[in-house]
Amino acid sequence: MPSNSIVQQPQTVAQTVGLCLSRKPMSVSLVVLAAGMLLLVSGCPSGTGTIGSQTTCLACHNGRVAEDMRIYLLSAHRGIDCTSCHIGAEAHVQSGGTLGTLVNPSTWTIEASSAVCASCHQQEVTGFLGSAHATSRRVACYDCHDVHSPLETRAPVANNLSCLTCHGIFDFQTNDIISAHTNHPVDPSGTGASRCTSCHMPPLVREDQADGPHSHSFLPVEPIESARQSDNGETVLPNSCAGTTGCHDGSVAGTPIFNIDNADQMTGLQAIFEFWYGTDKASGGIDVVAP
Repeated sequence: MPSNSIVQQPQTVAQTVGLCLSRKPMSVSLVVLAAGMLLLVSGCPSGTGTIGSQTTCLACHNGRVAEDMRIYLLSAHRGIDCTSCHIGAEAHVQSGGTLGTLVNPSTWTIEASSAVCASCHQQEVTGFLGSAHATSRRVACYDCHDVHSPLETRAPVANNLSCLTCHGIFDFQTNDIISAHTNHPVDPSGTGASRCTSCHMPPLVREDQADGPHSHSFLPVEPIESARQSDNGETVLPNSCAGTTGCHDGSVAGTPIFNIDNADQMTGLQAIFEFWYGTDKASGGIDVVAP
């Protein structure tokens, strides 16, 4: 090769490996070393697919080059491009995945990270930001939810573990304490009795309750709220005592049945609620969408 010839520099790992293999006698170990050094310097090859698309991100986040995030393809959020939440992540992609360039909302303030969630889950976030979880600065959305996982919550809800992960340490260490709090037997995984979310996170819809939105104020929604909705001709939504599937709807033998569409019943149930729980746990209404 003439001394004044220009040698084109490899731009990707594949080009680097190809160039090394063309120069004999180059050992396989040096080929691997060269590829590895390029990855350490520049991360992933840039320009793969559309910036922010799952194809682009998972080309590196596959467990071989970067943290394996392929489980995201099984999550409820799988139809959302990565940059919808990792706002401004273009720099991370364009730099080939250089460390420190990924925008991660979990490092932001509770208000800022919640705003990302609110772009789809506004009703839940509105209630959450007024809750003690948010105002205490102790709990953010991602502490309970992993948006990359196919599981709805980090810990199961049906057996109360999602709540008892924290509250089981400080407040509700035994079933006796839980039963004294709920005035119900404790069988969250079976009959659903004393399941935290049934009272503190009732559904915000009547149909498709399992997958629909739930209250995130974490305050009980009183039966009188359903009576008010009925009297005003509004859609009557579940409260903390009735209307939730599996709760006082006849599905559990021996438990009373309450009809949330009957305003008189809900008014009577309100008296029972106040007898057992007092008025200091009043919710002041349900979550609403901010104007």
